[in-house]
Amino acid sequence: MKRTLLLVFVLFSLLFATAYGSFADNFDDNSTYSPLWLPVSSGGPSVSEVNHRLEITIPATSVGGTFYAGYDPFSRIRGDFDVRVDYQLLTWPAGNEVRLGMMMFGDTIGYANMVRCSSTEELYIADFYGAPLPSPRVTTTDMSGKLRLTRQGTTIIGYYYQSGAWVSLYSKVVTNADLGVSLRAWSHDTIFPDKEAKVAFDNFQILQGSLVPAVPAIPEPSSLLALASGLMALGLVRRRLSSK
Repeated sequence: MKRTLLLVFVLFSLLFATAYGSFADNFDDNSTYSPLWLPVSSGGPSVSEVNHRLEITIPATSVGGTFYAGYDPFSRIRGDFDVRVDYQLLTWPAGNEVRLGMMMFGDTIGYANMVRCSSTEELYIADFYGAPLPSPRVTTTDMSGKLRLTRQGTTIIGYYYQSGAWVSLYSKVVTNADLGVSLRAWSHDTIFPDKEAKVAFDNFQILQGSLVPAVPAIPEPSSLLALASGLMALGLVRRRLSSK
């Protein structure tokens, strides 16, 4: 029985990986697509799909070693990829020490993040695990913009958008393993000056790469059935999203 269910799951996984090799979410329906995204928060910040975008608020009262809010994935990206997202700074006092970013993570990568932040300067930062310190950065005055992460082979490249063109900020040889992508805003007690900040993400796109489910190593039969059902729902959601 378990072998049969495992075969069914593998077939669904292969179908999903090949049929749904791209993905877009413009957040226009003001509702989280639960088969795809998991809203997360800790320490006071909040996240919600409103005003046809994904809004994150970091209250002045936020507390914790790291406090945050955003969307984490239920799936991972396989192969070479090209992932992009727009952002907007809605409430952004100078020196607020908040970071917003598109964050890649995996079992062997650590992390690879493209970040917009406000510190002693307004910055774009390529916050990659193992990168030289201080992390590669460039000053900016942008109150809205675009972030991008690509992978070619085992090399991940982080970009920001300026004057109508993508600008590469940093690249690093990392891994070709499946990776998750999150959209988050965060800060830390040790640097946060208790100034409220509010940001938004929009027009998230995976233009290259296969979106595949993250699964346990040895799933039980009940888990396999649930995962197969979830993959079917994810396929339906993918069709709905691509028709927006």
